[in-house]
Amino acid sequence: RDRSWITPMILGGGQENRLRAGTESVPMIVAFGAAAEKSKRVQQEEAELLVAMRDDLEKRLLESIPEALVCGKEAARLPGTLCVCFPGIMGTYLVLDMAEEGIAISSGSACSANQSKPSHVLIAMGIDSDFARGAVRLSLGRANSPEQIEEVANTALRLIQNQKEHPPEEETELDLLSLCD
Repeated sequence: RDRSWITPMILGGGQENRLRAGTESVPMIVAFGAAAEKSKRVQQEEAELLVAMRDDLEKRLLESIPEALVCGKEAARLPGTLCVCFPGIMGTYLVLDMAEEGIAISSGSACSANQSKPSHVLIAMGIDSDFARGAVRLSLGRANSPEQIEEVANTALRLIQNQKEHPPEEETELDLLSLCD
């Protein structure tokens, strides 16, 4: 292990392993501890809210499209992230359709996405390529509300139905590289 030495900020006493002289500020230490406790509590509260909204969105989507597959449903997941595979659609087109509605979701990396190639990660997880092509990720944050969850679910369901009724042509190349400029 490399033992790089740090130059002391203030020369003097032996505090902080001789890297910073002066008496430790007990009030600042106490304030930092209180801030850390509050942050942990708020983080837990926000995580619980995000899980509730994520689960509500998941429930709404699966009630209307029961054949959809939630990736990693049985695994420990991030509170505000949902990855769903919808068979019979192209996730990249759903991303673009949702963007036109003012809703940002994702499906793979825009700079490397190709509609004919499903995610190699989802394939490695044993997910059928028809499902993997229809995979989208939805991310929630503290600024989202339960009302927005309902709007996102309704919009996604409408656009998925529209894509199933009017599928894009198989050989159409989607130029996502222009999105990276």
